[in-house]
Amino acid sequence: MFDIDENQVRMELIQLASAVALPRILQHAAHIGLGHLLEESPRSLEEIASHFGYDQAVLRDVLAVLVNCEIVGFEDGRYQSTLYSENLDIINQLFLGRENWACWGALDRALASGSPVFESIYGQDFFSYLADRPDENRKWKDWNSATATQWLTEVTANVDIEGTATVCDIGGGEGALVQHLVNDKPDLRATVLDRPEVRPRATPGFDWVAGDMFEVIPEGFDVYLLSRVCCNWSDDDLVVLFGNVRQAMRNDSVLHIIDGFVEEGGEEERGVLAANSLSLFLMFGSRIRTLSEMESLLTRSGFDLSECRRLHSVADSNWHTLTARPIQTS
Repeated sequence: MFDIDENQVRMELIQLASAVALPRILQHAAHIGLGHLLEESPRSLEEIASHFGYDQAVLRDVLAVLVNCEIVGFEDGRYQSTLYSENLDIINQLFLGRENWACWGALDRALASGSPVFESIYGQDFFSYLADRPDENRKWKDWNSATATQWLTEVTANVDIEGTATVCDIGGGEGALVQHLVNDKPDLRATVLDRPEVRPRATPGFDWVAGDMFEVIPEGFDVYLLSRVCCNWSDDDLVVLFGNVRQAMRNDSVLHIIDGFVEEGGEEERGVLAANSLSLFLMFGSRIRTLSEMESLLTRSGFDLSECRRLHSVADSNWHTLTARPIQTS
């Protein structure tokens, strides 16, 4: 048994609990567009307070936190733009924004019920909420496009499309993944299926189809892709989705799934990812699944998991590509 200084433990607990201030301040700074204001020109405390209609004394402490973390610069009595403040928009969206904070505020309800809380708070599921709010939908699309850049190169290297003529990316957003695939293989015929409100401004090199993947999926493609889709849906939803994919596929078609998973026995890894997994549950009713849990869901839906590759160079190293093939029935 190690000697523990109880006072030190108490102080550490206080510091951990107090750490909520920084992410809350960051989110609010992103929400009000502080980065854009400072990018126009350096501003004094008085100018910033006047612009937003804020109390100067309270605002001074908020800005002091941002300066201390080097999110905002300060020189000669004026607050200045930094590369961090210029990129605050990346956190000004639902999964990190006010809606997420509201869901965390209902954690006790989720613990008692075992159910997600987003719909009970806002009266709509996450994606219906997005569909009714164009500004939030745009931010969500921007978030997905920006965060995709860190893994697209390795994903395309690990998705086997050798000998493939046609690809359908289900829930593929604005088409960033298939655009990479088409760039590498110009003769590939690629199609993206996603909700109407996600439609991109242009689709160079591929087709884009508006639709609901829980209703119907285009038939007869060589390869089907589900990239960063499974993490947003419950087990029951995935069984329906996988069933729809299986129905659309030929017997020789292949399904590639790109998403974050925890390997068996990875309790240390699960601990690192637990906060993100809880966010997924609170908002979507989903979670970061183990590979065996994914294999079970695929088997229930008529698939055999034939290959799994871990994407080691991606920042979130729990990312994998799974290859599944239809179970053949005699």
